[in-house]
Amino acid sequence: MIYLNGTLSKTISLIKIILIYVSLFFLTQACDKKEGSFLTESSIEPMIVLISGNGSHRGVTAYDLDGNFIKVITDFRFTGGTPRSITHVSGDTFIVGQENPDQLEYVNLDGEVSDFFSSNYFSGGIYDAVRDSEGNVYSIESNNIEKIDASGARKPFVTGSAFIQGNADGCSLNVPTKLVLTENNHLIVAGYNSGNITTFDISGDTVTCLSQVNVGNQLYALHLHSNGSLYFGRWANDSIYRADPDGNNATIIWSSNTSIINNPTDIVELPNGNLLIAAYSSHTVEQLDQDGNRIGTIPFIADGQTLSVFDIVVTSGESN
Repeated sequence: MIYLNGTLSKTISLIKIILIYVSLFFLTQACDKKEGSFLTESSIEPMIVLISGNGSHRGVTAYDLDGNFIKVITDFRFTGGTPRSITHVSGDTFIVGQENPDQLEYVNLDGEVSDFFSSNYFSGGIYDAVRDSEGNVYSIESNNIEKIDASGARKPFVTGSAFIQGNADGCSLNVPTKLVLTENNHLIVAGYNSGNITTFDISGDTVTCLSQVNVGNQLYALHLHSNGSLYFGRWANDSIYRADPDGNNATIIWSSNTSIINNPTDIVELPNGNLLIAAYSSHTVEQLDQDGNRIGTIPFIADGQTLSVFDIVVTSGESN
């Protein structure tokens, strides 16, 4: 019996050792996966997120790529602000620019709001913001463009002049409304009053003006498409144009029909290449193909959350 008990004891000990090694193996695999997921930016399902800003609704709202309502993320009526811009950071996090108070704030899909940047230099006219690959945010503020780094610090100066203080390299801004940032760090700006599409090279220490093309006043919506064309909209005639990337050779692809698109404020691209147009005064979001043909016979999105849409972002890779 002593020999049997010893054998049994050794057997149990061996089983324990095997179980420990197995547990350590799976624990190591789990840790590896957790570490990998931590280092990789979180992701969310592709969706459309828009902001609207009139007296009845000043919210951030999510829809799926078919235009079906998901939820209201938050409504700035409760804090008194009016959201004007939205840009996707990563995962479920966005940066929203609002007026009154004039600031940029983080907003996540759970509706949690936290500070990103506020300053005495933000005093109104916050119409759009874009974000580069290093996390720097470029925001319109009146006739200026402010640059804020990923930590929320104003660049290049804590005080004093903005990143672009009204003009740069001989190119002036006159009520800029929309920004597009290209992969090679060219910043394309739509000027509402001037009607100019201005392209700056912001890749170096000094801002350089590459071109300035006049396309007509009351210029608002702006988008550089993956097909290489620049699309823009004007409030003066409620038309949508397609042009070269610098704004030259513009042609109308959607002629004025204010019963459908009245005062276009934003253009973004769906994964299939179609365009979404925010129609501010129509209180809708319309879908056009790349040649300007309307998709369907009713608005793509029209509900209580599309009142006076200012800005749209598509989280499948489109940033605005």
